[in-house]
Amino acid sequence: KSDECKELRGVAQLLKTKGPASSMHVADVSQEQQVTGMIEEVVDRHGSLDVMVANAGITMARKPSTPIAEGTVSNRTIDVNARGTFICYKYAGLQTVKQGGGGRIIVVQLSWCQQFQQCCVQGIATDWPYTASKFAVRWLTQSAALEFGQHGITVNAYAPGVIETPMRTSNFSF
Repeated sequence: KSDECKELRGVAQLLKTKGPASSMHVADVSQEQQVTGMIEEVVDRHGSLDVMVANAGITMARKPSTPIAEGTVSNRTIDVNARGTFICYKYAGLQTVKQGGGGRIIVVQLSWCQQFQQCCVQGIATDWPYTASKFAVRWLTQSAALEFGQHGITVNAYAPGVIETPMRTSNFSF
């Protein structure tokens, strides 16, 4: 979306003034070709991939006691959150290993859960796909850290808390 890209461009511009070379790249993380293309673009532009922040995630909460939608909504949540994280870890890890190791891979673990315990241990009654996908991200992160850590690559997740976005506002207005 153009508004979101405009905000991202602003952040990328700020980063350029504060430190090492950085750039913004937008992709559908559930699509392997887009992720590999994004990584190739970074390497072409900067010569290497030193840090990757996989900052994609969606949620599609529903009113309590209403049926879970068939197919698209729940599948898309899992595709973006869990599968997208896996794809980003896979290709960022492969690239940084190919470069000789080192580097950082970072992902958003949770954005709207009030407590990690609620989402990844107890679950959320109105958003099963989100809960499952973020629980998967937790274990993907730990597993990727073990594998890529052998190459000096750190893999971490962070939990920024509630981020007011149009998606969150529209999904929790019931």
